Amino acid sequence: MDLEIISAALPHREPLDDAVVKRVVAALCAGINGDAYTFRRGYGRSLWTLCRAHGLSDAAISRVECALRETGFAEAAYLNNLRKRSVGIRAPDGRPDTVRWIT
Repeated sequence: MDLEIISAALPHREPLDDAVVKRVVAALCAGINGDAYTFRRGYGRSLWTLCRAHGLSDAAISRVECALRETGFAEAAYLNNLRKRSVGIRAPDGRPDTVRWIT
């Protein structure tokens, strides 16, 4: 995913470290333990948990989430590691590749 596209979609308020945003996007595209991250809070695989681990504030996380959605990241259904239907963040190019997306 092109970092410039995501960075351009971020409103210019509190400056965000491009390297941090790039690491978050890379993690989203890789998935977590064979599953996809989710926009939903309260899960170990949530975008919020991931961003907090990278030191982002709530305001910064909200901006990152909006930018991701604006650039084509969306929640989609997939079969998780237990072969149960789950919902996770899917990149515009279909990543993470390790997830079995339900079409």
